[in-house]
Amino acid sequence: MTEIAEATGRAGEAAGYRELFRKLRSSFIDAFVAADGQLSSGTQTAYVLALHMDLIPGDRRAAAAGHRAEAIRRENWHLTTGFAGVGYLLPVLCSTGHADIAYRLLGQTSAPSWRYMIDAGATTIWERWDGWTKERGFQSARMNSFNHYALGSVGEWLYRFVLGIDQEPGTAGFGRLLVRPHPGGSLSWARGSYSSVRGPVASGWRRDDGRFTFSLGLPPNVTASVRIPSDDPAAVRDRAGSGPVSVAGYPGAPGATEAVFAVGPGSHEFTGPALTGLLSLSNG
Repeated sequence: MTEIAEATGRAGEAAGYRELFRKLRSSFIDAFVAADGQLSSGTQTAYVLALHMDLIPGDRRAAAAGHRAEAIRRENWHLTTGFAGVGYLLPVLCSTGHADIAYRLLGQTSAPSWRYMIDAGATTIWERWDGWTKERGFQSARMNSFNHYALGSVGEWLYRFVLGIDQEPGTAGFGRLLVRPHPGGSLSWARGSYSSVRGPVASGWRRDDGRFTFSLGLPPNVTASVRIPSDDPAAVRDRAGSGPVSVAGYPGAPGATEAVFAVGPGSHEFTGPALTGLLSLSNG
């Protein structure tokens, strides 16, 4: 609401919403967030929503993310989120440096998981994790859609994080993009496109023998800040042989780095050393 008020020239209302958020956040912290970052309920959804909505103090955020990862490990690397939390689960994992857990959940084959649906023959995402199971067959026909967006919201993560197609913060209309792929898991390549209001944005990458290659296609009148994760970002080159305009830290992953390029419309390709060695609680 603060952002909407600011965008529509309502400075006073924006200030009011900002103060309301400060009070709500303070009350939430006092009631539910322990000094070590644990939340009183301990559910995966509670951690995901609190992290996504910035309801955890900065000095406890990393600890809370660790507790969230532990909550997933306790479920033998299964998610326990439903309608309220599932859409934010994988994006928040990536934002806190746990992309490997996100990929592990994506690749999980036993229920509850997306792959369980696919392996059962699904061509769309179901309303319920147990819409059909080998043990019980179909759930109640009174509430059992087999084409439902809530759990299918994983599609946003596939576009924004796996392919890396996103908008620069504070912009709209896909005129200025932030392109930051998150390779991981058992995937050696990914490829796809998004039909934006300005035209198709195509993205693809592959990992091979310690090298990472990323391709991008932008429509007319679109620019992008392209972020390539790499162990040696200064060694990343574009198709013309030029290096990055700058080097930055990879978000949510201390010590990890990325090469930063500024590009315009057309086809682009970047290649260099891959980013390896990211660790999180999913190891072991």
